[in-house]
Amino acid sequence: MSQKLNWGIIGWGNISKTVANCFKDADFCQLGTIASKTKKYFSIVGDNNNISFLNNYEELINNNSIDAIYIGTTNDSHKDIILKSAQARKHIICEKPACLSSNDFQECVEVIKSKNIFFAEGIMYLHHPQILKAIDIIKQGEIGHVTKIKSSFGFRIGRKFFFIELKKIDRTSRLFNPKLGGGVINDLGCYPVTAALLFSDLENSGNEIVKSTFTLNRDKFGIDETGTANLLFKNDIVANLTISIRKKLIDSIEVFGNLGSLRILNPWANMQKRSKILLKTNKKSFELNVPIKKNIYSLQLENVAKNIIDKKKEIDFPCVNINKTLKYLKILDNWKLQI
Repeated sequence: MSQKLNWGIIGWGNISKTVANCFKDADFCQLGTIASKTKKYFSIVGDNNNISFLNNYEELINNNSIDAIYIGTTNDSHKDIILKSAQARKHIICEKPACLSSNDFQECVEVIKSKNIFFAEGIMYLHHPQILKAIDIIKQGEIGHVTKIKSSFGFRIGRKFFFIELKKIDRTSRLFNPKLGGGVINDLGCYPVTAALLFSDLENSGNEIVKSTFTLNRDKFGIDETGTANLLFKNDIVANLTISIRKKLIDSIEVFGNLGSLRILNPWANMQKRSKILLKTNKKSFELNVPIKKNIYSLQLENVAKNIIDKKKEIDFPCVNINKTLKYLKILDNWKLQI
């Protein structure tokens, strides 16, 4: 397959900078244009004369040479840019969360489908081969029937984590500014919730939620900082989820069965050459390293590009398709209602 998609990036935050530098390792992709109001940072891409730079989003969206767009702007702007990009018949990867509510995303879905374009949400951890390996282990029956899922993601301001390096709370940052869609649910909620939806449905036994309880701690400005979610699925699987932007948590996905358990360490931001899965059963206990050849953002770009070139309607399993995005956003909607 020699075809390459010509991509544009909208927005120039930390994730967009990382994604821009991952194009060099992503098959089926080339970066053509970046659009952002913060043009002074474009030099971070390096001396690439083949990339053009704009300070107008709509000029990029309406550029006929662009096949697909990576939306890396703040959360509050996702809906508007998705709608405009879809209207222009551009394929899309949008950073999570796709929208600030399931109703907003439903509006986007109608346009996406009417224009027959490909949409994928940028939940990058699902592109790591460790996820498929964990699924394979569970489907082989190593831990028996799944009964419980525990998942957590949290970091503390004052320590560098992934792209985030805030020495103190900055009310203008996307994390703590309500006008930008800040808060822990919008920033981290998608990770443990999508993991719970994925690992609760491997036996196709019905993972509709029949009961849910949530907690949420807000600061004096109304920004949600720490929360828990307890979900009971129709198939009797229970999920206990915790997220925080105020305290460091042990980042992991744990899946328990009637014969053992499986744990993925550091599942969300693992860009190392190896990751670690811990498997414990009644008969054995061992660690499994899963190699990764490229940065997960490179894998995400090329997986989406290959799906588009192959004319697929939605992204390959185990990644989050449109229906699953709607499903997890409805959970986040309910979580945000907590006082």
